[in-house]
Amino acid sequence: MRRNWVKSDTRRYRLVPAGLMIALFTPAAQAFNGLSLPGAGVVQTGMAGAGTAMLRDSAATLRNPAAGAFLDPTSTWDLAIGFPTAGYEASETGPDSRISLFEYHEGSYRSVYELGGAPSYSRNWRPSERWAWGWGFYGAGLGTTLTDGAANIARGVPGLDSQCQGDFGGGDPLDGAGRSSQCGDRRADAGIQLTRVVLGMHLSYRATDWLSIGAAPVLAAQQFSATGLAAFAPYSSEPDRLSDNGGDVAWGIGYRLGIHARPLSWLDIGLSYQPRVRTGELDRYQGLLVGGRLDIPTNFNLGVHLYLSPRQSLVLDLDAIEYREVAMYESSPNMQNFVDRCIVPRLLAGGDAAAGDRESCLGGTSGPGFGWRDTVVRKIGYEYRGDRLAWRVGYSRGGSPIDTPDALMTVIVPTVVDEHVAIGASWRHSAGFDIGFALSYAVRATQEVRNGLSNVSLRPSVITSPVDVIGGDATWIGLDAGSDTSDQTVRISMDTWQFQIGLNFHLGGSPRRD
Repeated sequence: MRRNWVKSDTRRYRLVPAGLMIALFTPAAQAFNGLSLPGAGVVQTGMAGAGTAMLRDSAATLRNPAAGAFLDPTSTWDLAIGFPTAGYEASETGPDSRISLFEYHEGSYRSVYELGGAPSYSRNWRPSERWAWGWGFYGAGLGTTLTDGAANIARGVPGLDSQCQGDFGGGDPLDGAGRSSQCGDRRADAGIQLTRVVLGMHLSYRATDWLSIGAAPVLAAQQFSATGLAAFAPYSSEPDRLSDNGGDVAWGIGYRLGIHARPLSWLDIGLSYQPRVRTGELDRYQGLLVGGRLDIPTNFNLGVHLYLSPRQSLVLDLDAIEYREVAMYESSPNMQNFVDRCIVPRLLAGGDAAAGDRESCLGGTSGPGFGWRDTVVRKIGYEYRGDRLAWRVGYSRGGSPIDTPDALMTVIVPTVVDEHVAIGASWRHSAGFDIGFALSYAVRATQEVRNGLSNVSLRPSVITSPVDVIGGDATWIGLDAGSDTSDQTVRISMDTWQFQIGLNFHLGGSPRRD
């Protein structure tokens, strides 16, 4: 009998390379907490991501490498399919506005998300009572494409006033009257796609009957692309590496540590920690990304599993994600600095990319970023286990990382969802096989932000020091991008449905009930 399981497991390995390629080169199922998946495997997903301390299958090792020493030999295959929807509603710029550097056309516009699939795999071996090892991978990401909008660029500026196709003006002039100096004249559809795959190999040691420790080196790969932003090329630190350059892939290496403890017969505690994974630079988009990279930020997981009865469990989790340690996530769009140090000098220099302060432009060290904050996600889940059927429900809150009042980056990366609910179930077909599903919903959320470039007014000058004058970087004509009642407001909304199916194979005989 064991021989048949080994053969079957070997055949399943042939699907692993295909799963990795699907995970990296297709749109990933939408992550709910910024760029963090709510949970690993169908069991955790069915409880809104709770379950760091729950031991049901080898997928638990993807979050906590110490779990392997408490688990029987198992392998899992999961596939999550996401159905995200998002959009924005732009108001009319106020009647007192005379000059606008950039404004969205008034109206409601919907983001078109591609149907995303995120496969994952995990495997756990138990060569002895004390040791366990295994490996696995999972995919996550985000992406959106804005298709029906249009933009005004340099409204009120003689000779530059342009109306352009595309929500960020990346397409052709709307009037069709030849080439515009301000429109992008390239792809109109604006969007960002980021797909991330994390591959890890865990080693777990059961130091005592109630405590295990574990570690897992991880290899991360990510593919990034941006489109429809060509109209902002004159205000980029690298104009040729801002938009419409196809997909770019970067790699990174890191590690994950974990502890699993069972101090009481009715209590499990799980902790895991993954420090920042530094990835390579995304060279094709150096003119967009602050720092030129999108590292995986430090994340910490703490979970508690309470055995309410032989059939009922309650799980509580805290996930902390430190987005602010990565430049592109942390950098808040400072529109006044962007205008003073980049846009105005380059406008006056006729679009000369050498004018102004390069580091204040898009992609520069002090240029506009996502403006995200660190997050702490709180989760609660419940499971009832029958003889062959287990049911789960869960709820989480605290996932939105957005911490900026400005619309420029929030419109294109609308990660405003803050809470989600989930249900799930697993059915034990035999001693060696379970099948499960999870259905989760990221509750629709809205956030109103300001378009800081939509209404600017003249002011005498912007000279920050005598060095600017000597070096020729002084801006003798200034524009005030401060907040006032004539600014355009943008209401951003998003929600996501996600369905996940999981197959769990018990490879060492009947599973041990914990």
